[in-house]
Amino acid sequence: MNYEAIIAQKDKEIQQQAAKIEELAHQITLLQKLIYGRKSERFIANADGAQLSIFGEQENTQGDS
Repeated sequence: MNYEAIIAQKDKEIQQQAAKIEELAHQITLLQKLIYGRKSERFIANADGAQLSIFGEQENTQGDS
């Protein structure tokens, strides 16, 4: 087998792995900002405070009879 071809193949694999590592490191950075970032930068799922019930209707905690 041609050693130059093997080396070229390994270099290509290394470049692909380096790109994947960079992508994953970026994702980790974004997730850490979501978890540990300032409150103004954190993700808020439902800003209006209304929480949906598991039955799909909006719960009313005001005590309506």
